[in-house]
Amino acid sequence: MLAARLGLTDGTRAALAIARDVEVIGRLGGREAVSVALREREGHSYDPDPAHAALANLANLANLDSLVEAARTKMPWDVALRREPQPHASVPAERLDEVLSVFADFADLKEPRRAGYSRDVAGLAAAAAPEHAELVRRVGPVQDLGRVAVPNRADHRGSSPADVERLRLHPYYSERFLARAPTTAPPARIAGLHHERLDGSCYYRGATGADIAWEARILATADTFRELILETPGPGTQVPAQAAAALARLAPQHLHADAVDAVLAADGFRARRGPPAWPAGLTEREVEVLRLICRGATKNGVAGALGISPNTADHHIRHIYAKIGVSSRAAATLFAVERDLL
Repeated sequence: MLAARLGLTDGTRAALAIARDVEVIGRLGGREAVSVALREREGHSYDPDPAHAALANLANLANLDSLVEAARTKMPWDVALRREPQPHASVPAERLDEVLSVFADFADLKEPRRAGYSRDVAGLAAAAAPEHAELVRRVGPVQDLGRVAVPNRADHRGSSPADVERLRLHPYYSERFLARAPTTAPPARIAGLHHERLDGSCYYRGATGADIAWEARILATADTFRELILETPGPGTQVPAQAAAALARLAPQHLHADAVDAVLAADGFRARRGPPAWPAGLTEREVEVLRLICRGATKNGVAGALGISPNTADHHIRHIYAKIGVSSRAAATLFAVERDLL
């Protein structure tokens, strides 16, 4: 809205950046500060054409404060969508699940140890409820999308009560995000239910058994199992069995017994399936190292976790990067997520 009133009607990122800065600088420093910033940044930080247009229109405006106030809207999302330049970008139906998975990866990467978490929950839930596989594969990756609206500090032990309350709202945010788009609105409620428990003890609604759809019960159980695996200390080979025992203890009071049985049967304790053939020629030890660095471990952290020297850890990391053709931790993490290595 402000961009339009400044004569920046082309809808480009440059125009929107100028309008954003005009609003902030004008609010903090007034009209003269805006004029100074536009003149200083024209042709440097700002594209010269929209910056010149903004300066010209600003000179003809009697009051910057009234301009900014007139540009305010209670529904900026709707205003922005109405002003989206043609042709409107869209996602074809056959690519929707792929796009949602990318959103899931983005949300998970806020906290390195959760990389690949949402994809794993979706796959496990789909295997546990094959009759609802299409729905849970769509909702599963984005049920935690609301975590992007929660500060990282809220997901750690010792978080303040206020931060814990913010974390408890992430299913609400997930539901609201999905409800905004017609294509993802139908399953939005399922995403909002993934932390509910049969006895009404969880969040965000405090729903009880009759209010929780079967798909939501499966997702909640798969999510809980993966969370238990993430939080269970001890040697890696023992963690799945310990997490499975802890999950079983939550039935039938908190989680539906049939959902627990289905999830545990679907998981099958992967460590018992025999040695896998790792992608890109990675060795078993290199996969262990890859998992650690994807979870945020430093070279020294890898060395400490595996009982090797930092130089050996560095040697492994260099070999891994060369084998999978990446040069950064983020790219290595995406490689691991896409190949279900985490």
